[in-house]
Amino acid sequence: MNQTELRPLVARVLGARAALGGRHELLGIAPGSWTAEQIEAARDRQLSRVSIQTGLTADEQYALQSLLHRVCDDLLGRGSAPLAGSRSEQPVRGGARPKGPAVVRDRPGSAPAPDSRSDPAAALLRRVLLGAAGACVVLIIALTGLLVYISTHPSAARGVGTPGTPAPGVSPDSLLTTIPSPASQPLPPTVPEHAATPTIVAQRDTPATHPDTSALNANDPEGAVRVLQMAAQSVPSRTDQARSRFGQAAPIIGRTWVRLDPARRQAASESIVEFFHQLANIESSSAAEATSAALETIIADASRFGASGGVPADDLWSGVWATGVLARLSRERDLPASVRNEVERGLAAALASAAPGVASVGTLNGGVLAALARAPARLAVAAGEGAVPPVALARWIEAVRAALPDEGDPRRELLLIDGLELQLISSRPALMSHTSLDLVRPFVLEVRWRKGGPARARMLEWFRDPRVSRSALAAVTRVLANESSAEGVDATMVLSGAEADDSGASASDRVRLREAYSVAWGLNRPEEAARVAEEFLAVAREIMRGETGKSDVAELTHAAALARLCAAARRRWDGDSTAASTAIADAKRIMGTAVASPSSPSQAGSSGEWALRLVTGEPSLAARLSRLKEADRLAPGVGPIDAEVLAEAACFGQPPELRAAAQTIVRKMASEPWVVNAMLELLPRVARTDSVSDTIASVAERPIGSVAEPGWEMRARRALVERLVELVAQSGSGASIDALSDSLAQSYRICSGASPTNDSGAPEDGPARLLLAAEALWAQWRHEAERHGGADLERGPYGLSRIDRRRDGRLSMATGPVLMFAANQASIAEMMALVVASEMPARADRVGEAVTRMQAARRTARHVFSQIRATEQCMLELWMLRLGETVP
Repeated sequence: MNQTELRPLVARVLGARAALGGRHELLGIAPGSWTAEQIEAARDRQLSRVSIQTGLTADEQYALQSLLHRVCDDLLGRGSAPLAGSRSEQPVRGGARPKGPAVVRDRPGSAPAPDSRSDPAAALLRRVLLGAAGACVVLIIALTGLLVYISTHPSAARGVGTPGTPAPGVSPDSLLTTIPSPASQPLPPTVPEHAATPTIVAQRDTPATHPDTSALNANDPEGAVRVLQMAAQSVPSRTDQARSRFGQAAPIIGRTWVRLDPARRQAASESIVEFFHQLANIESSSAAEATSAALETIIADASRFGASGGVPADDLWSGVWATGVLARLSRERDLPASVRNEVERGLAAALASAAPGVASVGTLNGGVLAALARAPARLAVAAGEGAVPPVALARWIEAVRAALPDEGDPRRELLLIDGLELQLISSRPALMSHTSLDLVRPFVLEVRWRKGGPARARMLEWFRDPRVSRSALAAVTRVLANESSAEGVDATMVLSGAEADDSGASASDRVRLREAYSVAWGLNRPEEAARVAEEFLAVAREIMRGETGKSDVAELTHAAALARLCAAARRRWDGDSTAASTAIADAKRIMGTAVASPSSPSQAGSSGEWALRLVTGEPSLAARLSRLKEADRLAPGVGPIDAEVLAEAACFGQPPELRAAAQTIVRKMASEPWVVNAMLELLPRVARTDSVSDTIASVAERPIGSVAEPGWEMRARRALVERLVELVAQSGSGASIDALSDSLAQSYRICSGASPTNDSGAPEDGPARLLLAAEALWAQWRHEAERHGGADLERGPYGLSRIDRRRDGRLSMATGPVLMFAANQASIAEMMALVVASEMPARADRVGEAVTRMQAARRTARHVFSQIRATEQCMLELWMLRLGETVP
């Protein structure tokens, strides 16, 4: 787009001041001192104005966005040349921001500009400039008319010299200035602020020019994201150009996505999704070819994780990003079947052995995390050393930081500790003895070793794990004691690195040091552990033998208590006796709040004796007023008969004194469901008076307007119905079910190693939170099964592939979050049985009996809550077997 076309476009979208002013005016700020953050914020505001502007073509929008980015870069010292004719702003020198807040000034060190309102000379100058501007406008109009005349009378052009006419031998096209790509574009010159007369270039019609992406900077992911957005937007009008832009921008993002903030990464993935949707709407061979080429590029990057040769360090980031993009595309049900099939093929190739359910949620980060979990093993294969080399390890850790920036996120610590365990187990002892510190230091220093996280418990397991060599464990303890900030660890807690078999004195050193770490971290104190184990067994037996079947809510309450005991067992397994004791107390509290049968409007409330006394008692006004005062003692818990008599007195009572007294009492009982129900039943017959209307409004706690207004009865009915629904939900079984759902979600989060209150921050409702917690616990147990042998665990009813297939089948038939939770829960129990049977082959028969009892109970259950309770009891039995307890 040439300069002459760009100025009217800027004026139309951003205003005339932006078109005729300097850099600051283009960004919509006054000249002066501005920090780098303020300049970038101004740029983003102007970009938003451009993005919401209707009637712009993709090229016009791209040109404006490119111009704004270039102006911002120039003001911050990242540009190559100043704007022609702009004010003398000085950029931050050196091309980079200083450590303190960056400030851009008109003239560094100069005094502030005088206020023209108090300076007579400045006022005179302003008037002169305004006059000159008016003259310019008149001249522009005259020149425009002249150009129109010349264009319609070609013969008149000979011998007429117009300003800006090209010299003989110069093509008018050579005077056009185009806008190149964001990476290399010079900013188009703008009109100087005090220019007397703008130059008008006479030009013939030429084809529209398009941004050239050939000069995209390979180290500029921000610019690549912008080009990717432009590619998605230009698909309908220029498919081939969009394909070219996508083909150049997408690989840059794949290689550099870790340097983008989460919002920009999300924007990039959504642009890719939009790109494929736009192509799907075009029935042409070029669109089909563009779709196929783009998919093949993404799948090729992702499938490296399934390649036998492993993943080279240089391909790690692009492969992880491609897997995340495929996971995000898998959620798009509106894409053509051919595209969806290719996406599923790519995911299967990339995550053939990854934990199912991690990427199936259909999010970018879900796929990224699944790839990162698989990456250490693939990096080690590519290196050929049995361990991840330091260079590849550094790139993997940087990707983990980018995917999970919150250091307190339990998923981040779990990824890191799994990677460290793989490094310790797979490394050859000889290799570990020579380069041990370089191979484990990045892992150990990146893990925060926080209380309640998975790292501490896993560390204690390594002291007893024969797969972890002495030299590997010595390297971990050396870095942990001397270089990390792990709580309670000092320089004496280092295992000797001398080569020795893990037997005799060497084994005793490991046992002694394990006890030292256990004491330092407050884990497994013998006396406290014994007390908690005794308390756990007593409460478990009491709850497991408790009576069931009284009501559906009672079944769910029982299940919530059993789940909290499973959380206590998890804490015991981790060695945290204090947290286990707290969970046991929670289980007892949950059982203490169980309700045999929730109250409902047909079962609860007073018996009607008060109503009988009011109707059959002494008819004098004084006596009846006295009986009305007795109604105060009915709340809370007024029954249906008393509520109806009271409501009738409030609506129809005579004399007016009695009706007023009854209305006062009804207002006090506005939170009683039966009172609201009685007013709702009487509504069609009530007298339309102000006092009755005010009473109904007080009971409904909503304004209903005046009785004289049309639609009063409809508004009153709606208000009373809404209030009654609220009260029933608060006092009935709905509130209990919501509370129990939250309790189950907390227990599942504890069992998966997460904080019980650290939700993702998304505003999900109770069932959705519970479902997410169940999916996280499933992924955790699925991961444990892989650690114990993965696909080799195919014996009996506990085959890994069989459990996966059964889970897929259950989820395909489940409708709604509750049934989906029950489906996940049963699969968790089966996967847990697989792990326990693998750890303790001698107890495999007992494990099988527990699963058989669960399956029989689920088949004969009359309600899904009964199925949930039976499954929770099975999981508690499995935990007891894993802890060496006797199942009652």
